[in-house]
Amino acid sequence: SGGGADAGVTLVLIHRESPDLHARQQVPLTPDGRFRFEPISLDVAGHEFSRSYRIYLHLHSGESDRVIWRAQLSRREIAGPIQLACTLDRPIALGEPCRVADPLAQPWLLADGERHFRRLCASCHGSDGRGGEVPRGAASSSGIHARAPDLTDLAARHAGRFERDEVAAWIEGRQIPPSHSRGSMPVWGERLSNEFERYAEGDELLGATLDPLVAFLEGLQRID
Repeated sequence: SGGGADAGVTLVLIHRESPDLHARQQVPLTPDGRFRFEPISLDVAGHEFSRSYRIYLHLHSGESDRVIWRAQLSRREIAGPIQLACTLDRPIALGEPCRVADPLAQPWLLADGERHFRRLCASCHGSDGRGGEVPRGAASSSGIHARAPDLTDLAARHAGRFERDEVAAWIEGRQIPPSHSRGSMPVWGERLSNEFERYAEGDELLGATLDPLVAFLEGLQRID
């Protein structure tokens, strides 16, 4: 939604193994703010060229050009349609205006979130997200012995609703939960930000970490 009457969206598809442009497609926004891309062949001259691709969506209007969603997907994951929900005034400073519309129905998104969770969060919150003792090296400077909270009852604390934006704001540090104030939980915002590099280089795709993490946490919620 949004973007002005002359706004359009550009899809940029780049090979993961070598940062070469595979395809670029530009489509207009409909009056109600919708857009849809035509299927793109991932074969080159009938042969598989890359096993993984990086996808960037740009919203452009006049001289303005903004990356609104990015992801890294394998050929198998990109084979089907991906529906996005975009809110340009989404209240997440370091996240992205577009997110996958039905995250729990996207195995690739949950798998990506689990990978990031194990790398960034599991050492304190446990691989199952149920919390645990904070490692000594991550203890707060105040000397308080901290215990990482159980992340599987986030929805239960809000009458069964999983508040995605609130959880994202906690992770990135825009809102400061008690664990932040004690100094035991890192403020991940700058590391997860999409503001620093337009196109990522190396193994870490900046700006494509936060929403998979939130989706994975939503999938961990206990249903009583």
